[in-house]
Amino acid sequence: MAEAAVAPGPLRPWRVYARLLGAEVRSTLEYPASFAIGVTASMLLTALDLVAIVAVFSNVDELVGWTVGEVLLLHGLACTGFYLADLVVGQLDELPDLVRTGRLDVLLLRPRRAMPQIIAGDVDLRSLGKVAQGVAILVTGLVMADVAPSSPAVAARLVVGVTGAVGIYVAVWIATTSISFWLIDSREVSSAFTYGGREMSTYPLGVYGPWLRQLARFVVPLAFTAYYPALGLLGRDDPFGGLGALAWVGPAVGAVALVVALTIWRVGIRSYRSSGA
Repeated sequence: MAEAAVAPGPLRPWRVYARLLGAEVRSTLEYPASFAIGVTASMLLTALDLVAIVAVFSNVDELVGWTVGEVLLLHGLACTGFYLADLVVGQLDELPDLVRTGRLDVLLLRPRRAMPQIIAGDVDLRSLGKVAQGVAILVTGLVMADVAPSSPAVAARLVVGVTGAVGIYVAVWIATTSISFWLIDSREVSSAFTYGGREMSTYPLGVYGPWLRQLARFVVPLAFTAYYPALGLLGRDDPFGGLGALAWVGPAVGAVALVVALTIWRVGIRSYRSSGA
C-alpha cells in the first residue's frame, strides 16, 4: 500500500507534527508525579553506563591514551546527541509492530504523511532527563579535561558537534527502522545500529578493531557524532589519520545521511504492501 497523497491545505507536515506533539506533551504533563518518577527512573538506568566507565578506570589510568575526563567528554557528547534524536524520532521503534499488525495501513489512509504521525504518536518525554544527564556528563568531562566550557570557541564546537550528532542519529534511526518495510521482524537489526551505535560512540575508536573503525568512519558515520568533535575540543590529532577539520563537518555529514535515510524511507513506504494484501 503506497502512502496516500497529501491533500492540499494550510497544514504542512511539520505543523501536523507540532500539533500532535503538543497534544502528547499536554497529555503527559497531566500526571506530573508520574512524569517525574519516569524521568528519575530513566536517568538511573542510563547512569549504569557511568558505572562501566568507573569500573574501567578503577583498573587503568588511561584507555588507549584517553583519560577518564576525556572519555566522559566523549560519552557526554554521544549521549546528548543520541537522546535528543530519541526525542525526535525514537517512536519509529514501533514501526515493525505497526507493519506486522497492519496498523500502519490506518496511518497511510489518512491525508497526512505517515512519519510525522508515527514520531508524534507517543513521545517519550522521559528522554528529557537523559538529555540533562548527558549534558551534565559532558560539562563534567570538559572540566576534568581542562577545556573551558564558557569559551566562545568551545561553545561553537559543542553546538556543531551536538547538531551533527543529532542529525546522524536521526538518519540512522530512519534508515534502519525502514528495513521493516521489507523485513517485518527487524527490531533487533535496527536496535543494533541505533542503541548499539550510541554505545559504540561513547568510547574512543582505538578500542575497536580495524573493520569496526572503518564502519564507523565510512559506512555508518558514528565517528562524527562524538569522536571527531571530542578530538577537536581536546586539540588532539587523530591517530588514524583523520584531518582536524573533521571536527566541524558533523552537520554536513548528518545532512547527507538524512537525505540517504529519507530516500530509503520513501522507497520502502512505496513498496509496502498491506498485511491484508
